[in-house]
Amino acid sequence: MKVKEIAQVFNEYSDFFVVQNGKYLPGDRTSFFLDCELEIKEISIGIPDCLIIEV
Repeated sequence: MKVKEIAQVFNEYSDFFVVQNGKYLPGDRTSFFLDCELEIKEISIGIPDCLIIEV
């Protein structure tokens, strides 16, 4: 599954972070990642209502 596919499912104001090689990519909302083609390796739940996606 790609990041953009999961980003489309969540509210545009949801906290949404993408981590690549241990570093957070710029952006903290789903709207930043609607065109992101990176493949998801793992999904974690941070603090309530916060999704962390590892690519």
